[in-house]
Amino acid sequence: MKALFLDIDGVIQSPYDTERFEHTSEMVELSKRLTLELDNGFDYYKYGGDQTDRFPPGTQYDVAAVYYDWRPETVERLRRILDNTGAMIVLSSDWREKGLHVMKGLLNIHGLGKYLYPSAPFYTAYWKPYVQEFYTEKELSQMKNETQAIMDRMYEQMRNQYNNHTGTYHGVDTRSIEIREYLDHHQEITSYVAVDDRNLTWGLEGHFIQTYPLIKEDQVPMIEEILNHEDGPYSLPAEMKTKELEEWREKWVRHCPYNEGNLI
Repeated sequence: MKALFLDIDGVIQSPYDTERFEHTSEMVELSKRLTLELDNGFDYYKYGGDQTDRFPPGTQYDVAAVYYDWRPETVERLRRILDNTGAMIVLSSDWREKGLHVMKGLLNIHGLGKYLYPSAPFYTAYWKPYVQEFYTEKELSQMKNETQAIMDRMYEQMRNQYNNHTGTYHGVDTRSIEIREYLDHHQEITSYVAVDDRNLTWGLEGHFIQTYPLIKEDQVPMIEEILNHEDGPYSLPAEMKTKELEEWREKWVRHCPYNEGNLI
């Protein structure tokens, strides 16, 4: 399987040029219209409701952001990459915290839902209010603390690995750590690329394209070339595959009720 780890803000949505706030009065009607026109099983109106200040916050703005602010030319470049390579989307964006069901619905506004890999979201999704139906506040707090401890330990191990190898200090973005952890327990992935406006160079060498912002046309063949070079699967270094990591996965990933019906 080929995986495109997709950031959204700064990749297909510009962080500087937004239109959705010019259409605030139209947001409710837009969500009603999309529910009827797309008829894809996702209720955009129910997701957003009649208010733009409801909880969870920003749900009407989510729909409007996708509709108005995901740039058509960048969406088309992304679609072309996926079609040409057969790759699937794995969300690395903070948008993943909304969960797979919501994100498939939002991606479907541009016909991209079919490309979303049905795998469990990254660990940060488990911190959010959307999983409160599964866990108590105490359990959520424990999950957050234990997850942070695991990721911090992996961060230090990877940073030290680079520093010891090169003799110089290199910063490693935490998102690179998340992607590497995901790749390690998704051995079905045989090629991948991360497309992000953050610098994920360290840890993802040869598998990363940075946008400045938005996917540019000249980056399309670069991304396709990386995806067409299948050199996986991608395991973590032996020193990072600790007993603590395996215990964390067993406790909070493999048996998380949030993952029911999804691959892990």
